Amino acid sequence: MPDQRAQPRLEVNNAYQGIADYASEYVVNVSRTGVFIKSATPHPVGSRVALRFAVYLDDFHIIEGEGTVARIVTEGPEAGMGVAFTSLSPDNAKILEEVQRRSNRR
Repeated sequence: MPDQRAQPRLEVNNAYQGIADYASEYVVNVSRTGVFIKSATPHPVGSRVALRFAVYLDDFHIIEGEGTVARIVTEGPEAGMGVAFTSLSPDNAKILEEVQRRSNRR
């Protein structure tokens, strides 16, 4: 299936891939429009979810907002859910834009 995402995805938390032993759900990539959350039990498409995760830009920043599950992967090592942001503060949106900008420089 071709990639139909509106924004490029950036992998995050690669250093914490062993976290699956301790956490049941965690963000594995982020864009300005949403996140992919690795989860063995993703919520159904259309579900509203509260989001809280950290990104690192010179320091840790906590991103909080709300989203809607846009797609799910139910099997395999990449099981989880793509969540589109529906509510994100302007400050948090700026942080994600900076994450994107810095990754484009690489």
